[in-house]
Amino acid sequence: MFLPQSWPVIATSLILSFSWTWGDYIAPALLLDDARTTLAVKLATGYVNEHGAQLGNVVASGAVMYVVPVLVLFLIMQRGFISGISTSGLK
Repeated sequence: MFLPQSWPVIATSLILSFSWTWGDYIAPALLLDDARTTLAVKLATGYVNEHGAQLGNVVASGAVMYVVPVLVLFLIMQRGFISGISTSGLK
């Protein structure tokens, strides 16, 4: 009975919790080793050449790959997210 009315809240909480977990940098940097780290930590620290400078093309392509899952999730959940905004003042 209340579930159809709560889809916007469920969509919003799913998008926010996934993006917060996906974008976490501090916990994986502190708790995981270099062989089993996340993409955010690897982009910030791992892709360097022999002189210690970051590889710009690898970091840029990794950043695009890093954003794609959050963007896809938002596009899938957009209908429920927008329906909550458009019907918030209706009875």
